[in-house]
Amino acid sequence: MKPFSLFTLLCCLMSAGCFTTKYSKSPALEYPNKYADKLEPGSKLEASTFTSTFERTSNGSYIYKAYYPETRQMTHFMSFKGGTTRTPHGPNKEWWDDGTLVFEGEYIDGQRSGEWTEYDHSNFGSNSNFVSKGKYLNNLKTGTWVTIDSLGNKRSEMSYEKEKLSGPFKRWNKKGMLYNEGEYKDGKLLWEKNYSDGTANPDTFSLVKKIPEFSGCDGVEPDSTRRACAERKMLEFIYGQIKYPKLARENGIEGKAIVNFVVDKDGTVTGIKVKRGICKEIKTECERVMQLMPKWNPGMQKGKPVRVLFNLPLKFKLE
Repeated sequence: MKPFSLFTLLCCLMSAGCFTTKYSKSPALEYPNKYADKLEPGSKLEASTFTSTFERTSNGSYIYKAYYPETRQMTHFMSFKGGTTRTPHGPNKEWWDDGTLVFEGEYIDGQRSGEWTEYDHSNFGSNSNFVSKGKYLNNLKTGTWVTIDSLGNKRSEMSYEKEKLSGPFKRWNKKGMLYNEGEYKDGKLLWEKNYSDGTANPDTFSLVKKIPEFSGCDGVEPDSTRRACAERKMLEFIYGQIKYPKLARENGIEGKAIVNFVVDKDGTVTGIKVKRGICKEIKTECERVMQLMPKWNPGMQKGKPVRVLFNLPLKFKLE
């Protein structure tokens, strides 16, 4: 199986995320009371916006927190050494807008390090809540990462070396039966063997042989050129439709929204869920634009069209 790469590409294209704000030594506190009760014990509020706070703790470290403003649900917690949000150092957590934990771990001098836990709450499959645990070294996944489902059953073991899949892997179904194993080297599949009792494979995939593609580039060769064309046309469509919400503009709200959706077997975009909306108006705008999506060319697995799950980041930045 080839890992789906669109999410990674878009993250690179939209690298200006939630942590781009600089705070001076004596910043204006735009909203000094909005999140006052969310401060760490003994911390001093250094800066505040409609959606975030920046505080100095009693031991001299700094903490950045972001919130979904309508519910005041924390969505980001990042620790820093200095007075800007550029070099994470210390505990890090992220949540979706509804309070669901996404991941947690620690940064050392701006790089993910040590054991991290990542949570997958995708709404497909019969056992859809998964927890993956493993280690980072110098910001790259390394060693064995184990995935466990909500019933405590091991569902996969994947080996990594410098972020690339490298080494043996195994996958089990919800009954604990091994249904897939093989080996990667430097991100390339060397071999795999499948075992099936008819219950192993899900109806919706996040990894497929041929990923879905935005329509309009049919016939373009080679595959890499066609995929790049499809990704470009998708971005052109989305950003041609987006209108910056008034409330977000007036309050200087920027960031990266995350939309979860499925490309169905016939190419229809369904199951749209905005996991991170930044604020209510931006969330509504993301839903509106995604509902305008034309049909895609569906993903393929073993020569048949399948449903494929996507996580798409959408950048909102004021000029």
